[in-house]
Amino acid sequence: MDDTYDLGARLKERRKAAGLTQKTVCERLGIKASTLRTYEKNKTPPPADKLRSMAVMYGTSVDYLFNLEDCFLDINDDLPKSQKEIIITAFQTLVDGLATLNTH
Repeated sequence: MDDTYDLGARLKERRKAAGLTQKTVCERLGIKASTLRTYEKNKTPPPADKLRSMAVMYGTSVDYLFNLEDCFLDINDDLPKSQKEIIITAFQTLVDGLATLNTH
């Protein structure tokens, strides 16, 4: 495991690798652009629910973002953008559904 760890850098790196703009991520998370910038500049950490949603959108895991594992789930490399969007939306729906179940 690398001794130099930067959550913000990992968030930004995975967002770009997933082909997502800051605007798209902000719309999906329901946050302001300035909030996302504070996450990516490592000024404030995202809340757990936003972090989980970001991991799903970026095709990775929270463990990867926290540098607890060295690999990520790169479902994005060889897929057309339209298919990436379908997969990301499906994962997000699944995560949201599980979160709802856990609150009841």
